[in-house]
Amino acid sequence: MEIKPTSLILALALCGCPAAQNSTTGKPAVSSAQDQDMVRIEAGTFAMGSPEDEVGRYPDETTHRVTIEHDFLMGRTTVTQGSFTSLMGHAPTFQLGEQMPATGITWHQAAAYTNALSAQARLAPCYACQGDGPSVRCAATTQPTSCPGYRLPTEAEWEYAARGGLEGQAFPNGGGLQPADQLRCDGSVVLTNGATLDEIAWHCGVGGGVKPGAQLAPNGYGLYDMSGNIWEWCHDWHAPYGDDARDPFGPAEGDKRVVRGGSAKLYYPLHLRVAFRLAVAPETRAPQLGVRVVRSAP
Repeated sequence: MEIKPTSLILALALCGCPAAQNSTTGKPAVSSAQDQDMVRIEAGTFAMGSPEDEVGRYPDETTHRVTIEHDFLMGRTTVTQGSFTSLMGHAPTFQLGEQMPATGITWHQAAAYTNALSAQARLAPCYACQGDGPSVRCAATTQPTSCPGYRLPTEAEWEYAARGGLEGQAFPNGGGLQPADQLRCDGSVVLTNGATLDEIAWHCGVGGGVKPGAQLAPNGYGLYDMSGNIWEWCHDWHAPYGDDARDPFGPAEGDKRVVRGGSAKLYYPLHLRVAFRLAVAPETRAPQLGVRVVRSAP
């Protein structure tokens, strides 16, 4: 059964939520440029990918050990339309409201947004960009983890953070899918641990459509909507997984970038698992495509 889509655009919205604590470390969230609410994620090693017996698993989710050697800061929610518009001077393609995730932005626009945050905070940019507005084109200029400015998360950072301190589970609340629910879009989805997918993710069975961030339960790191609502751009070019690695960030070139997280429309519960990978052309604009920013911790 192959139902992986090949092209779409994701949306990202960072809220100006009140400061929270990292539920795993007890460290306070970090407020920074553009009033973004960020949580510190501590370095560690985890099993990236999914176990062979995980319901809904795809062959490209091969399990391997990845070490994140640095602490990093990650937005507690995706970037909002209001934040994107006020900083960039133009609205995202799909305008849903200031507190809604910024949707319809390309990978290049997402990278340019992180550069603008870096400039505001007087930090070195992580991307070289030419042009402006929807026509901007960007490329990475350095190894992402060594850049002091704001940037897109590497695929490994994204999955590490999405798991919220849990390992080997399909969803941030520790549950997995029942076989009959992989493609279900007609109501609540009860997971194998008795919790529901509805508690943590906007998905196709609960009304569909993009929602404001931070309305459902966060994961163990205090991050919201890591499963469902909108897809999120990652830094990496898409490529097959390699062997065990330290701070991987994808190949030097490619034709599609990685997006993660799943969305509330058009995708099934199996696509919202934290290990699910999607490859999207970086020029793509879509109403469920956005960004969540990170920064290597000082």
